[in-house]
Amino acid sequence: MMSTFNPFEAHYDTINDKDDFNIGNTSRNYTIDPLETEAERNLRTRTVTPIVTGSSVAAFVFNGGVILAADVLGSYGSLAKYRNLPRIHQVNDKTVLALGGDLSDADYIKEAIDSKVEEDIVQEDGGEMTPLALYSWCTRLMYHRRTKFNPLLT
Repeated sequence: MMSTFNPFEAHYDTINDKDDFNIGNTSRNYTIDPLETEAERNLRTRTVTPIVTGSSVAAFVFNGGVILAADVLGSYGSLAKYRNLPRIHQVNDKTVLALGGDLSDADYIKEAIDSKVEEDIVQEDGGEMTPLALYSWCTRLMYHRRTKFNPLLT
């Protein structure tokens, strides 16, 4: 009779310490608890697979300005789980940002932009982030994360 795989059992991997560390001929069993999470192993990471996503962002340009529209729904897979997640962020009096995609990465981008704006305010040089400057800075941020193989999924 063929044994079946049970995902709730601990899985064992035998590692020979002699091969890895040139220590006496000992072998140990290392177990990996299948219910152990990243947080329990004290690893701090942002997501690389989107879990909670937002979808619809639209912008319309007209003679007097720009209109931005975004839904406030956060989807957990196909489940409409969070129904009040604003995704339009006012950077300053001249710049507004609308984000779609993974919402944890969108929060990361909003926090990074807010810290950049605060840094500009502290410098007291009279400079203010324009929409073109924000676009340039965001492309540099996203390129930097992409080259570290940890892209922002927004």
